[in-house]
Amino acid sequence: DPIKVPHILYLIQSKSAIMLAKDHHACDCVERFIDDCAKALTQPPKNIPKAKAQAYLAIMPDIVNSVGVGAAAGYWNFASDELDDLRGFLGNLKVEMSTL
Repeated sequence: DPIKVPHILYLIQSKSAIMLAKDHHACDCVERFIDDCAKALTQPPKNIPKAKAQAYLAIMPDIVNSVGVGAAAGYWNFASDELDDLRGFLGNLKVEMSTL
């Protein structure tokens, strides 16, 4: 059977990036801001989840310009339940690779 890649691997292509920061008190503001902008603009962002992630990163004390740099800066909650599927996938992959 082929290994199925969980949706969480595509952090920016899903809601998951902002969900990894959902315990931050500014996330509701970021959500509302991007949602309001998407409604108000004649050309809204093509990738709303990515816009939300970038807006979240832009309000951090040390602004970073990518999700990866934000991860290195500790801006994402990697203990989040949102990553359970990814942890399971990586654990299964590790087991499967060790049997090769």
